[in-house]
Amino acid sequence: MASDNHDPPVRAEELEEKQPTIAQNYVPSASVRTVHTLRNQQALKHQQKQSGKKPPKSVLGFKHQLLLGHVSLLTDLACVAVHERSVSEYQARTYIISADRDEHIRISRGIPQSHIIEGFCLGHTQFVSKLCVPAWNSKLLISGGGDDYLLVWDWLTGRIIHKVDIRGIVTEFYIKPFAVRSLHDQQTGLGDLSSGHDKPIAVSDIHALEMTSSVGEPRRQILVTLESTAILQGNVIGVAISRYQDRIACSMNVDYVDPPSSPSKEQEGRHQRRVVTFLDFSPTNKAWGRNAGLEMAMDKSINKSDKYHEAKGDNDFFACCRSPEIASTLTLQPIDRYEGLIDAAIIFSDILVIPQAMGMTVEMLDKKGPHFPDPLKSPSDGQYEALMGREVDVSTELDYVYQAITMTRRKLKGRVPLYGFCGAPWTLLCYMVEGGGSKLFVQVKTWIYKYPTESKRLLQKISELCVEYLALQVKAGAQIVQVFDSWAGELSPASFKEFSLPYLRYIAHHLPLRLKEMEIEGVPMVVFAKGAWYAIEDLCESGYRVVGLDWLQDPAEAVKIARGRVVLQGNADPGVLYGGRKAITEVVQNMVQGFGGGKQGWIANLGHGVTPFVNPEDLKFFFKEIHRVANAGSHPSTVL
Repeated sequence: MASDNHDPPVRAEELEEKQPTIAQNYVPSASVRTVHTLRNQQALKHQQKQSGKKPPKSVLGFKHQLLLGHVSLLTDLACVAVHERSVSEYQARTYIISADRDEHIRISRGIPQSHIIEGFCLGHTQFVSKLCVPAWNSKLLISGGGDDYLLVWDWLTGRIIHKVDIRGIVTEFYIKPFAVRSLHDQQTGLGDLSSGHDKPIAVSDIHALEMTSSVGEPRRQILVTLESTAILQGNVIGVAISRYQDRIACSMNVDYVDPPSSPSKEQEGRHQRRVVTFLDFSPTNKAWGRNAGLEMAMDKSINKSDKYHEAKGDNDFFACCRSPEIASTLTLQPIDRYEGLIDAAIIFSDILVIPQAMGMTVEMLDKKGPHFPDPLKSPSDGQYEALMGREVDVSTELDYVYQAITMTRRKLKGRVPLYGFCGAPWTLLCYMVEGGGSKLFVQVKTWIYKYPTESKRLLQKISELCVEYLALQVKAGAQIVQVFDSWAGELSPASFKEFSLPYLRYIAHHLPLRLKEMEIEGVPMVVFAKGAWYAIEDLCESGYRVVGLDWLQDPAEAVKIARGRVVLQGNADPGVLYGGRKAITEVVQNMVQGFGGGKQGWIANLGHGVTPFVNPEDLKFFFKEIHRVANAGSHPSTVL
């Protein structure tokens, strides 16, 4: 890759004088000991005949500068400008995204700093042949090549957002009839669709298309062309996109002879046909003229992963939480996507808004998670006493949460109930002292064992704020509330009874009283103490109507302990969503059986939320399997 310059052109006679030659004798690097096939041996003999000759090699005849260096063949390149906000204005920063015949995607700075590598997008196992950055979101990257899937990236962080199963989509639409219009022969273009579905798939092109219908409806499509599928019985070697009125036309140049990377010998004596196939898309009927299935399936799979980032825009995580409109939109996305499959929505927010309301700074860092730049160090560091002495008005500090809840209730129109939530006092103390997530929890263990009195004072203050915060969520429209004790499992049974359980009970006891003072009807309360498998009996007696279980607890044993005193919620291992449809079905069957065959008194749920890189279609299958298996019983279960 060379950069242009504006120096005077070099005259031919000057160029002739400047051209150096390489005079070393040419010697083949291979030998008879390293070459075995007949074809390669013939090539070696030809090379050996060239030994001793001194062919001159000329350098490039123009001024140039090396910008990027790849070990293997460069296959595609994208230059992207990302608008980043400075103190007073938006500034554009340029990047070069490059792919090669290996599985690497490299992120480099733009010219003149393109020698600086910012990072890599690693996730492909085969060569990468095509990159696409949609015009509507420059922070998204869609990549494909020799794998059976496309990857959708947040390329600035190197994070995989979504994985699109190309082979699954192709197989699903394989036997459907297509109307292919061919310039060469109207009878050609389709082979035997009943065979060939197991052929290798390679992505040859990716196009992000955007248009507006005559009624102003925005439509976005991802057009992916593939090699070696029976749909076109050939390799797509060129794609052209054109627009007319409210339609998009696509013409594809298809080679109907050569399999990808096949030896030229296979085409000897055969008639080579090049066919141009036309497709067009109308936003009015929302279909491609040739195929109303394959391209739409690609679009559906990719664009749904883009909706979160489209709603989020350039806002960071907590900015989204503080925007009622964005938080409401993000809350509704899973309800709309999995309509009819899940039975409740949970407001988009975070448990750490309470420490923020108390005056602590909390950031959400890419690839790291929540971070407190200035955590609590000791009761004598000054910050502790300041926190304890500060009057915190959660009605004002967290008003954006209540606005989001009210707005979401209005948008839901009664389709499903809405959950509100808060973090448990023990879990919030962990974050405030550790400064973020932890593996050893050294700092918070130091606090509770070295400063137990001060720790309990702070836990009590957090508990009182949680009660008021949850009461105001109910006032705003929350119909059920949950307390998340995410780090409960870091405590021993004895320590749990001292530093977590009393404050969970405080919330369960005082929230109904506070709602009664406010003349608001009470709502069901859920407690979820992750990892506290030893505390089910205590939690059943803690005052909550629902007890959440993680995947470390046996459902049948939990049912025996609960004895109908509470509703149980849980508890599939989120990791099963990586294991495929068969594994999901087995886990669902065991879970339903453990909770009594899908009878009343159980809310089906994952043991701790959806983990990264899960295929949304596998999550949908999980929901469907719960309905299918549980509905075989006498009473359908609730799915959250």
